[in-house]
Amino acid sequence: MSLPVDGLAIHPEIIKKLKNAKISKLEDVLVKGSADLQKATQISAAKIENIKEQACNLLYPIKVISAWDCLKSAYQKLPTGCDSIDRALNGGILCQGITEISGESACGKTQICMQLALHSQLVKRNGRLSNCLYICTEDVFPSQRLLQLEQSIKHHNPLLTNHRFSDHVFVEHISNKDQLLAALENKVPKLLARGLTNLIIIDSITAVFRGQDEQQTISARSKDISAIGVQLHRLATEYHVAVFCVNQVRRSHQDGIRQLVVAFAPHLHNNYCEYLITEHGVVSPG
Repeated sequence: MSLPVDGLAIHPEIIKKLKNAKISKLEDVLVKGSADLQKATQISAAKIENIKEQACNLLYPIKVISAWDCLKSAYQKLPTGCDSIDRALNGGILCQGITEISGESACGKTQICMQLALHSQLVKRNGRLSNCLYICTEDVFPSQRLLQLEQSIKHHNPLLTNHRFSDHVFVEHISNKDQLLAALENKVPKLLARGLTNLIIIDSITAVFRGQDEQQTISARSKDISAIGVQLHRLATEYHVAVFCVNQVRRSHQDGIRQLVVAFAPHLHNNYCEYLITEHGVVSPG
């Protein structure tokens, strides 16, 4: 959702100052720091705080929910399909919120993503098996590998033989940050509004910033990352979906047993597990 600053209940002259400083959307107000806004617009600190508060209330109106609904949202999990990983995550990833997986090349991040895209469908949404949106930024989506993993699931779960898992994975190819933000603001909300999607995977969030102009300032890049993060958080909260993002570090990984470490999670203890990548998917060693 993108809203203009014209919706703020402030004096027209202040709105004019915001627009003159190239701040035309409410998202711009929240992304920029108070000091930066004050410097760019010459608006007093007190008024800047009022503007920020209004922008926050307009973009993220508070919704009253019951304690039971809050509890269900906080503890329901989406399984990854790997026993050791699910144990380390106390059942899987949270059904609402943002989870990031980070690691070197070839450590199995995409394999985990694809397996999660399949197994997450078994958690029902509005009484029906759910869908997954897979935003692919690294390369062509590995559809053959997805089909291989699907056949493995069906082999171990004969009752799922007739379920067409791959038909419920919606793939969107995106190559840069502008396309990603546009999709998150326009196309993705329309899909989520149907109420049958419980997972968004971005593989990877890093790739859309690769190859950018080296002259781009850290401040500008931070603004872009913040804008994407704000929108992902809004989607997760408004539509009660899980967001799973891949972040890549520049290092290669050798074949064999991999290790997943819980680096930070308010709802989890520090933990780790080991896993293997096989033709059948991501599995526990032994």
